[in-house]
Amino acid sequence: MIDITNNLLDLSSAIIVVITATLLYFGKIIADTKVEKFEKTDLLINGLFFTLLFLMFPIALNIFFLQKNWIINIQLWIIVLFQLVLMSIYSRQYNSYKTIRKFNLESEYDSRFDKKITEIKENKPVIAKMINQKQDLLKQSLNLFDLIFRFFENQKVLLILSTAIFYSIMITIRYNLDILSITSIAILSFVNLSLIAIAYGTSTAYNPFSKITLIDGKSISGKTIKFGEFVYIVKGKKKYFINKDQIKTIEQNVMKTDDAKDEAKIKIQTN
Repeated sequence: MIDITNNLLDLSSAIIVVITATLLYFGKIIADTKVEKFEKTDLLINGLFFTLLFLMFPIALNIFFLQKNWIINIQLWIIVLFQLVLMSIYSRQYNSYKTIRKFNLESEYDSRFDKKITEIKENKPVIAKMINQKQDLLKQSLNLFDLIFRFFENQKVLLILSTAIFYSIMITIRYNLDILSITSIAILSFVNLSLIAIAYGTSTAYNPFSKITLIDGKSISGKTIKFGEFVYIVKGKKKYFINKDQIKTIEQNVMKTDDAKDEAKIKIQTN
């Protein structure tokens, strides 16, 4: 009886450790896309919300499919292809966010595009007519890429894809019992769920315009990328890493509008 009790306690402890590690893992991924500094409790709350919505709900939905026998045997290569395509899409999505959208460079690319088109028209009048015909199409193509990225950040799409990932795991376990297949799909699924957590975080990320006043009276203005032990500010082509202990005040826009022009600001006193 004592052995059974000890085994149950060990199992309970192991389950608690796994659940806590899962919540912290996904909470940390989401927190890394935000400007704010998150405490451990915040990580657990973020991780819990993501886990309930994008892990537990899809698992419960797939169990329901299994009970209703709504299971279709899909070839393993199709499952692998689906996982790889998903990984490719969300990897590119994350790179786009990290290199362009996080720094709000879309407007700069648009202005450079218009400037380059004008230069070509002036210097090469022979192809000016063709450019006039294709210019709208080129802009529409650029907008299409942005719409695709926005589509794959939509929470309903993320939920559907999470359900599809767990569906592929269930099919693999049911129809492909070899360890190699199950392990491969499990690894791909873990990577894709991590990328979905990043997409979920970036879909609501906001990098406000800030004015930082230092203890010595100097001030730096720019887009806030991260707030922690160091405040990470981007201004034009320059990046500033400012020790939080050197900061007197931080002023940020109240509304998510044009950061450079919005005059409504809130002052945050730092300790």
